[in-house]
Amino acid sequence: MRSRRIIRGCDGAVEIDETGGSVTKVYLHPDPETAIRNARREVAYTTRFREVLHGVEGVACPRIIGQDLSAPPRVVMDLCPGENLSAYLQRIDRADPGVAQIAGRIRLGLELYTRVFGEPYYDFCFNNMLFDPHSGTLTLLDFVVPAGSEDTGPATPLEASLGWLIGCACYELLRPVYLFSSRSAHLVLMRSVVAGFEGRIDAARVNTRARAALTVMGSGGGRLRRSYYKTIGLLISGSYLYRLRRARAF
Repeated sequence: MRSRRIIRGCDGAVEIDETGGSVTKVYLHPDPETAIRNARREVAYTTRFREVLHGVEGVACPRIIGQDLSAPPRVVMDLCPGENLSAYLQRIDRADPGVAQIAGRIRLGLELYTRVFGEPYYDFCFNNMLFDPHSGTLTLLDFVVPAGSEDTGPATPLEASLGWLIGCACYELLRPVYLFSSRSAHLVLMRSVVAGFEGRIDAARVNTRARAALTVMGSGGGRLRRSYYKTIGLLISGSYLYRLRRARAF
């Protein structure tokens, strides 16, 4: 196993040091001031949310170890246990009893986040969560505001967050590498998370946010990639959203 590895993200790079037990996130942006604001926001939100989660069973976020705001700005956090949730869902099926537990942890984390900050969890997606099946702990990550996720039209913080979650999940499932693999655990988890807020969210607004997220994520890259997400991607994602609505998830 490699002791160090780097993951490229949409807003920078993440270096994972398994030997030292730390994660260093480097914030990259064409505007240096925006990169600094993102790093400062990460520190402030992570620190506050960690305080809120103190004593809450099964939901966590990293501890900030240090920060350096010189170009490019970087934040160091402790390495949390668990596996990327999206990858974990690829290995289990819809009948796995852990799905219900994970859904409950996700709902609790989102409830607390939106209550404390009074705004959407803008980058709320399975790829920004870790799940440790041994302890049952769900760790929430990444509290910056990704491009295209800002408020667009009326929606409560819960609705905006859930719309981004669904849009991100559908986008991941549209990637060619996932098209012929099992997707049932993703869909069941999405349905369970959203259904837990029944009576508190408007289905149309959640659906609008989900479609907006898909549009943002599929708009980058080359012509063939954009064409794929506008044609095949649109059809398949429409099927996902229809199945969620038919199951009365929202």
